[in-house]
Amino acid sequence: MMTTKATTVDGFETCYQVNMLGPFALTMSFLRNGFFSPTARIVQVSSAIIYRNINPLDPKDLNFKSMAEGTGGFLAGTLLGLYSSSKAQQVIFTRELQRRLSKFDQFKDVVVQSCHPGLVQSSIWDRSAILEKSKTLKLFMAILNHIYGIQCHVAALTPLFLTVSQKAAEPCMKGGFWERAHQKWVPYWMLDEALCDTLWRKWIEDAEIHDPLHDSVEDYHIDSGSRVSNGL
Repeated sequence: MMTTKATTVDGFETCYQVNMLGPFALTMSFLRNGFFSPTARIVQVSSAIIYRNINPLDPKDLNFKSMAEGTGGFLAGTLLGLYSSSKAQQVIFTRELQRRLSKFDQFKDVVVQSCHPGLVQSSIWDRSAILEKSKTLKLFMAILNHIYGIQCHVAALTPLFLTVSQKAAEPCMKGGFWERAHQKWVPYWMLDEALCDTLWRKWIEDAEIHDPLHDSVEDYHIDSGSRVSNGL
């Protein structure tokens, strides 16, 4: 999604809706309609770019208006910030979803994980407006991809591992962030339960859906249905 600053037909910043709200609304819909088996595996494909987020996200500005509508010319750093923030939310969503599912007997064996598949040698690097705007960054990424890039079938190994591995289903491993079949650390602020709960409520509000994991959906003061479009 590192292309240009844009908003969707629903009025959200594109990275936020495609990487976070879309998967969130879809997952909640599956839960609400009973589409998950008692031993389901849910895997979010995130990115190691989450480590770019040194400071906590602002729940009041998840649509990143302050970033997306900033003054001045095109800034590659702005788009990287939008992308990395949306990917960080995927990791938080993974941890928070696992925590909430564990409270219900029917979901206690469901496993939720997120992962960084690796620096993939795909056509995304030929279609990135960021790289077209910054020749220095384009050269850097070309060198980085040449040295560390992996083929697509290799990048698929970690998500596949998380869907079948017994290690990934161990209680102490659930809700983690993985790379190459190993669980990685996450920035300290992603472990703040109060912040995670606030972010969860904001996702519910923005997606305009009822929370199937909450005893009292009225607490959110939202209507039924979803404003987030399908076909993302």
